[in-house]
Amino acid sequence: MNGVCVREQKHKKNMTRQPTIVLTNKKLSVCLLNQLIQILKDRVGLHFINCTIENENDFIKFIRLLPRFPLTVLNVSDMSLSRACWMEITKVVHQSKTIINFDVGADDLTEHDINACIASVVNGTVTSFTLKYNITRMTNMDTLKLALMDPKCNLLRLQLSGCALIGIEGFFLALSYTSIHSITLDYCYLNDKAMINLSSVLNQTKIRCLYLKRNNQITDNGIRWLSSAIRKSNILTTVDLSLNFRLTNKSVDYLMDALIGHPSIQHINVYNCGGIDLKKTEELCLTVKALHSDRAILMTRLCWYRTLKECPLNVLPTELFRTIADTLHPIIDFFS
Repeated sequence: MNGVCVREQKHKKNMTRQPTIVLTNKKLSVCLLNQLIQILKDRVGLHFINCTIENENDFIKFIRLLPRFPLTVLNVSDMSLSRACWMEITKVVHQSKTIINFDVGADDLTEHDINACIASVVNGTVTSFTLKYNITRMTNMDTLKLALMDPKCNLLRLQLSGCALIGIEGFFLALSYTSIHSITLDYCYLNDKAMINLSSVLNQTKIRCLYLKRNNQITDNGIRWLSSAIRKSNILTTVDLSLNFRLTNKSVDYLMDALIGHPSIQHINVYNCGGIDLKKTEELCLTVKALHSDRAILMTRLCWYRTLKECPLNVLPTELFRTIADTLHPIIDFFS
């Protein structure tokens, strides 16, 4: 179709092809919007990236038609839109019964527009929300904090990128009320104080994946606090600290101490951190890989223990059973 790019994406659960419409650097004329209406009935994703609108009223009419279609993904990025357009977009997201991924990215969003976007995700269906490139406009976190604490909020994934965050202490505390398992805070001007606040609540959350890239005010002291929280977590699987240029080899030492016998960590990324040697980076990777091997051995021994415990005493000599059980008992405590 002229002016419209349709991409086929695999759905993770059933591996079927899911067509997604992507419009990049397009002028959204009446003709193009009418073409979209004709093909949206069997599309699951709609992406507007750096597009301009020819007529605001026509665009608003188009947005109002979106609830008729089975869209699960709506991405509006790098577009200069009026408050009226943003209000219609957020209203559609809030009322939708199918949209689960809502991505917003524009550097001219007003605080009112940001608050409307955040409030729109509290509708029970949106599970993934991304807000990008609001470096000067994201003045406080109160709206997001209240949205996260709303019982109707079902977010599982939250990404804030290029946002100047103020009042983040309350935001971290609100995370403990959510089911969010993946959080991204890239280039959000986080500092060591933010790491202290995050560390104090991390183990009260359900976060499994933590991405903190390009926060160049974080130092080794912040990683020391974060490592303490990592050590106590039994569900955290991924931590990404890449592109934090103030980190040094000392940060790697803190992280490696936290990894000793860790039950869940699978990935830690410290690549392209200016003060960390490549040798230290590789050492950290080897430590994480060793965790996988140790975990597999422990799981095997745990299976042995449970098997022996279920054996009838007339089959297995009592003293031998007691000796083996006493030897392997700490493994039960490790996985309990």
